[in-house]
Amino acid sequence: RGGWLLLCSVFETAESVVLELELMSRNDLFDELSTAGVLKEHKTAAIVYQVVLAVTFCREYNMAHRDVKLSNIIFPLDAHENPAHALKVKLAD
Repeated sequence: RGGWLLLCSVFETAESVVLELELMSRNDLFDELSTAGVLKEHKTAAIVYQVVLAVTFCREYNMAHRDVKLSNIIFPLDAHENPAHALKVKLAD
């Protein structure tokens, strides 16, 4: 819920804490704009809507993202192969 990356598991090693997140594509919104150029209005509206939902989700739990930027807006792994996922994004950091 909320357009955030799914936290799959957490484990500790002797030197660090490891957070395992869901697998996303290697493309973020910065990469998409760099290669494709300007996005169509309907795609932009869908992306902005999802980012606003993700930030709203943060606010509901008294969290602040503090680093919302193009490279933290990530497309699902199958966004280019599956047209149903082409307009979906998640907020990461």
